[in-house]
Amino acid sequence: MLKKRFGIECIERGEFLCDYYKISSSTFIIPDDCSEIGMCSFDSCNWLEKVVIPGSVKAISYRAFCECNELIEVKILKGVKRICRETFKNCYNLKKVEIPESVKRIGSYAFEGCSRLEKIEIPKGCKKIGDHAFDGCWTLKDIVISKRLKIIEEAVFSSC
Repeated sequence: MLKKRFGIECIERGEFLCDYYKISSSTFIIPDDCSEIGMCSFDSCNWLEKVVIPGSVKAISYRAFCECNELIEVKILKGVKRICRETFKNCYNLKKVEIPESVKRIGSYAFEGCSRLEKIEIPKGCKKIGDHAFDGCWTLKDIVISKRLKIIEEAVFSSC
């Protein structure tokens, strides 16, 4: 459940799992005072088309938006430091992702199976991309990687 912890919002594990919540808007803007998006929070939310993640969130947890089949656009604001493992895995319709300079690490399988993603820009602040992070992104045509990136693990752009 959405919890208030010392004035900070926390979206807990499985909070929006599947389509139990019928929200009228297809855009979800995470509150500015939210510091945590728990594991699987939005897993399989097929009503979600756009999400805006504020910089108050330091890490986007494991499978937080996995298999959100209607998700088209993700805007991650400055302050977020990590995109964890399988965060956006199999978001088949995802076309646009904005990753800020503050992101230091993109986890394994983070965008695997995002088959409509056409462009990705790895920010200058990113030091590591986990294995298979963009595996299966078949329409990926434009990849911009900073010279500051230190670690690119196995098969990051496999099947692209």
